[in-house]
Amino acid sequence: MLDKERIRAMVKLSFYEQGKGKDYLRISGYFKKDYVSFNTLLTGLWVTVGFALIMIVYGMMEIENILAELSMETFIALVREVVIAYLVVLIVFCVISSIVHRQKHKNAKRHVKHYYRDLGHLEKITAKEKH
Repeated sequence: MLDKERIRAMVKLSFYEQGKGKDYLRISGYFKKDYVSFNTLLTGLWVTVGFALIMIVYGMMEIENILAELSMETFIALVREVVIAYLVVLIVFCVISSIVHRQKHKNAKRHVKHYYRDLGHLEKITAKEKH
């Protein structure tokens, strides 16, 4: 005979696994340091790509002004300003990414803890039925 409590627990776990728990289970499968480092590195990569694209577009728009004032000193100053701006943007985005992904991992671990508690409850129900 089917136990209603066991069926409810199985349905609840199944909905969790297929719904919002899908991401939580994936995230909590990583160590916090690995998850945060990987996502911060990925953020740094995309910031670099985005910054390069913005600089290319800006350079194409301002090429006449840049070439009109081009000298070795202005070129070095321009490169220095671009590199400093890039480093500032990269550091800010990586710090924010690190904070956000650390919090995301913490939340995932907390939610998955409840999932495992419910899974243990289901195991107890199943063991009780077998005896």
